[in-house]
Amino acid sequence: MSVLSAITNIFKSNSKEDVTSTDRHEILRNLLSTQQYVEAVLRLINVIKDRPLDGGTPYKDVAIITYKQFSNDLPHHIGAKASKEPFSDLISIFNLVDSNLKGIEDNFPSLFVGREGKIDETDLRASSLVVFGYIQMTDDLCTWTKILLEHLTSDTGDMIPPFRTKFLKNNTKKLADFSNFVLSSHNQIIDVISQMQKKGTDAVLKNSDAWIDAFVHDSHYSMMEREMIAAATMPIAMIFIRTAASLRKWWIEFLVNNREWLTAKVIFETEKLNGLDPNSAQYKKLKRTVDYYSDLISTYDQRLERARS
Repeated sequence: MSVLSAITNIFKSNSKEDVTSTDRHEILRNLLSTQQYVEAVLRLINVIKDRPLDGGTPYKDVAIITYKQFSNDLPHHIGAKASKEPFSDLISIFNLVDSNLKGIEDNFPSLFVGREGKIDETDLRASSLVVFGYIQMTDDLCTWTKILLEHLTSDTGDMIPPFRTKFLKNNTKKLADFSNFVLSSHNQIIDVISQMQKKGTDAVLKNSDAWIDAFVHDSHYSMMEREMIAAATMPIAMIFIRTAASLRKWWIEFLVNNREWLTAKVIFETEKLNGLDPNSAQYKKLKRTVDYYSDLISTYDQRLERARS
């Protein structure tokens, strides 16, 4: 099935009663939430960027191997610098992503027009799907990076849920490809959308007669444009399909479970601080770990608020 057909089938496979519209403000709020996610991850990177990449625990070993695979898939000069200055590649990527998200925010009124403040499937275009996909892939990159840092800062005896390690391993290649797209100077997301408009591929998702896959084909889009359109599947379903309520419930439970695990981790690590000299290296290292997990909890709080609204 083509990526365009996968998107249209979200709407076609649901009854008219289950297809809903959304507020333009809600889409903007999701965008701003992702910007905050990027900023939070950048802060986490800056906390540990000067630490040596030492193995010694199974989680750390997995993280080091995964991070090297990620860096090796980037342009040579970026990967070479990262081998000497760990995380310099991720810092560059997230700074560019942040710039692109601000570009989307600045152009939001023209990207999502709607009527009376509402957006439905007839207001969406191929560029809308690319924007949704870009935001989703940014979210995925943030989550991947958080899990990477979680593994790198683990201590002997720590327990990380297996699904997080699986996510880290399974998404490395996809997110390296996305990062290469971000790092390409000509691939500013607003410029990509402008090129789509010039090429005539910024088709409407639905008009009065037909859906987008009747006007254009997957082959009209670049590989990364197709990847972003494919990534838009989940946010489109979450926003525009009422029956996605079950998926939303699962997502909220996922976030709650992870937040509870992180909270227990903070309590456990904080207890270790008792009796330690605040000026000791051991105390300072442990305090950084506590602060790191506390930042993660704040990020989960933001995403829970977004998911529950």
